[in-house]
Amino acid sequence: MATQPKDYDTVTQDIVRWLDATRYQGDQGEAGLWSYGVQSHKPWAVEASALAVLTLQNIRQLGSVGELDAITRTIQSRQEPDTGLFKDPLIGEADKTSDRLSWEHIWHHHTGVCVQALAALEAKPLYPMPRQAFADFETIDVDEWTLGLDWTIPWTTGEHWAKAVNAYRMDRNLLEPDDLDTTLLKAFATMETRILNPENGMPDLRGCDLAYQRVTGLFKLMFAYVPFGRDLPNPEKAIDYILSVQREDGPFDIGGMGPNGDAIWALKHLSDQLDDRYRMSDIIDAGRRLNRYLIENHQKPDGGFSYNPDVCWETHNTIKVADLLPQGDPVGTLWASWCFRCVHE
Repeated sequence: MATQPKDYDTVTQDIVRWLDATRYQGDQGEAGLWSYGVQSHKPWAVEASALAVLTLQNIRQLGSVGELDAITRTIQSRQEPDTGLFKDPLIGEADKTSDRLSWEHIWHHHTGVCVQALAALEAKPLYPMPRQAFADFETIDVDEWTLGLDWTIPWTTGEHWAKAVNAYRMDRNLLEPDDLDTTLLKAFATMETRILNPENGMPDLRGCDLAYQRVTGLFKLMFAYVPFGRDLPNPEKAIDYILSVQREDGPFDIGGMGPNGDAIWALKHLSDQLDDRYRMSDIIDAGRRLNRYLIENHQKPDGGFSYNPDVCWETHNTIKVADLLPQGDPVGTLWASWCFRCVHE
């Protein structure tokens, strides 16, 4: 545990040290690969590598790592030409720990992170993106499909809904806020009147009663809004709710780096929507309290941050990635870097 507060520059140096320790140094002639930890199940992983790029972007160190062109080519090379999905050749059925998430979910999650990493590198995928994800809006009723999803767990369901909407938009080049055909108008109308609660801004109208699921579910849904400049309804109510579930010692609701990072990300973008005119001092204070907690409880001796307070993530989207050890992991470190960036800026 930290014995005294760390400044932003020291935390940045710690994260760089961890990234250096987890960068793949094998003999396969590839640059731009990182593993899930100093001790991990695979020598490298595609999603861990993309997360490393995003972490470097957060701490403003992306330009200092060198070989950016090679890193870009390595990530681009993981895209399948026929499906448009990014996949990891080292991951197989034997690595899956449960059937809770489908391979469709796993590879679409990989794809989303890889596309974000390429954008950070000022690059694009080599091949067209998937024309659809989780649903074919040309053959189904989008209202019935949306309402038929399990909204008691909006963290998963929200990701599927957002990816389905985004794939439809991207395939039809409907990229501006007002570029909405009848299908998209129906999708957003259903979301904003049947799923999102006007009393708290959360996706809980169809049965979600867990605070962390409400917040993480909203975070997932926001990816269908923020990238396209669409405003979320009731942003003030959403900010009020998220701030209300922060504990006095810093974390949000049950804690864990996912709920913490999702909460700060959502607060930041909801505040952006309101031009930082609503409870800005409370949001900054929430970030500072969380950051103190992260340094004291999540940062590990290797310099990285663990997803759980005591140990790293064992599985990522049901894929076994490491043993439960007191070490940093890429998801914990990415979210920590984001939380520090938000407060520092």
